Amino acid sequence: WILGHINLSRGSVLKLLDIDCNKTNDEEKFKRGVEKNYNIKININTVRTEFEKRGKFIINAVNTIDEEILNREIKYKLPNSGNTIRDAIAFTSWHETFHIGQIDLILAANGKGGIK
Repeated sequence: WILGHINLSRGSVLKLLDIDCNKTNDEEKFKRGVEKNYNIKININTVRTEFEKRGKFIINAVNTIDEEILNREIKYKLPNSGNTIRDAIAFTSWHETFHIGQIDLILAANGKGGIK
């Protein structure tokens, strides 16, 4: 679920940057606040591939974007932040760090690794 949620977030940033990422209706299952569904079926290889692909798109965009686009306002205010594309990218970075930390803690709690 966490990886699907991060992909959804990456897709939202790419949409702000006018970059197509083949966002699917299934991704809506990973929105914050949606009703829990313990029967979500996903293809983990597809999710991982999309995770990597969207990450590369974001890295490329960040490395080539100009200041005018970074300072463009978006329609909503982000938590503890402003409302520009720059703020959206910064929030996404924090958001991913938070959730990747969750994944690491879950792995450690289940004896499957984690930060050593």
